[in-house]
Amino acid sequence: MEKQKELEKLIEWLTPYDSPEKADLLIIFGNYTFELCKKAAELYKKSFVKKILVTGKTGNFGSKNWKDTIAETLKRELMSLGVSANDIILQPESTNTFEDVLFSKKIIAENVGDGGTIILVARPIQQLRSYATIKKQLPQFNYINQPCNLDSVDDTYEVNVVRCLQEVKKIETYSRKGDILNIEIPAEIKSSCTEFSVNH
Repeated sequence: MEKQKELEKLIEWLTPYDSPEKADLLIIFGNYTFELCKKAAELYKKSFVKKILVTGKTGNFGSKNWKDTIAETLKRELMSLGVSANDIILQPESTNTFEDVLFSKKIIAENVGDGGTIILVARPIQQLRSYATIKKQLPQFNYINQPCNLDSVDDTYEVNVVRCLQEVKKIETYSRKGDILNIEIPAEIKSSCTEFSVNH
């Protein structure tokens, strides 16, 4: 039980959440889970956004045997959930979060004016890093964090522990490199990571 609470603390820190508001664009940080589509379609149907940008060629988490790119596969799922094909924009070339932003800059500029608002949808454990990446690279926009739900099949306890440890390490590394906002890791988060690392 204590380990589960520690894990929940890590996930909560890595998963910033904002109340939804109307936005100029919604960006899905592509990954191997249809939970991303469920969240995006829900916001689309509630008229928070009219256009959805889906990113991703391949990814590091999950590596499912999808025949097409992540972006193309998620587009089909969005359409099955009632999102119009005309309202979906694809960026199927990126293979990580930094590239998701880098390769999408032109598309974002074409759809969102300076000072505009963008909804960010990522896997829960990757939400903080996704936000920190795009805010550092494109600071002229306002962002709303709307993480999807954990995947009930793929996101097991063991998988989530490994991903949380990886994410905290990436946030430390990319903060130092200057690729993302400089995020200070709280002492209690470092302590939790150390506790889990001893057992992995």
